[in-house]
Amino acid sequence: MHLNEHMFLFAVGEGKQLMKAGMIQEFLHLSKFSSLKDFNDNVEMFLSIYKKNFTKGEYIAFMRLTKYCAKVKGVANCKIQTLVSACSETCGGISRSTVERMIRKAKKLGILTVYNTTRKSGGYAHNVFVFNRFDVVIKEKLKERKQSSNANDNKPDPIEIQKETISPLETNKHNINKRYEQLDSSYTNNRVPEKFIELVRCYYDSAKTIEEYWKMAKIAAYKNCLEKEGSLILEIAIASFKQLIRKLKISKVMKPIGYFYSVAKETFSNKYYEDLFEMRYALQGVI
Repeated sequence: MHLNEHMFLFAVGEGKQLMKAGMIQEFLHLSKFSSLKDFNDNVEMFLSIYKKNFTKGEYIAFMRLTKYCAKVKGVANCKIQTLVSACSETCGGISRSTVERMIRKAKKLGILTVYNTTRKSGGYAHNVFVFNRFDVVIKEKLKERKQSSNANDNKPDPIEIQKETISPLETNKHNINKRYEQLDSSYTNNRVPEKFIELVRCYYDSAKTIEEYWKMAKIAAYKNCLEKEGSLILEIAIASFKQLIRKLKISKVMKPIGYFYSVAKETFSNKYYEDLFEMRYALQGVI
């Protein structure tokens, strides 16, 4: 097989895949998508599961990178600094470290393969970013999970091990936990906002119960990359609990805290997508 100067030139060294630099059209053979719609659909499916893994800044960088994939579907060739500059021009400034974190995460999740290129004169040139198909990534992850599960089949049952190691200290811990469950709302951890305590204790005068509801609100916020929005978490937690009480008054709820979590999670998700919609306006121009 004859290779011209722009075709694949893999070299396994220091864990990097190398090829010679070239124009974007010369990397057409790396594309795994039949059309731009096919590529965009794959990106949407990927984000529907893994969007929570990215911060807002990393998400902006991720979406900006996809904009470089219009000419060759799912393939972009650019320097990291070019990506940083492009994000700064449209989104008010994103650091190089944010872009690099995004790339590392996307690679680890399997959606992105990155190739380094070299110049004729030597040294590194631009990077080539290749997006992988979502369905292939999922199949690989399921295969890895199955292999891991099979490898653990012969390991001793951790429950059985636990039964064999019960000590007086664990018995005392059980008694302490039992007393904790009996504490009223005045013993609630001070990390729980007072407004939330005031509302919940009208229905559940239990420190443990109040803390559990707040914990579920925090988890729902974290799942949607909003864990640092303190005032928003409180607002949605209160609204979700009121929604739960309304539901309890008109029908039976098997798991109230589960219902509360579902309402909170959906509300946070709606807020997250509203933020993404606003960001997308800033990322409209295709380079």
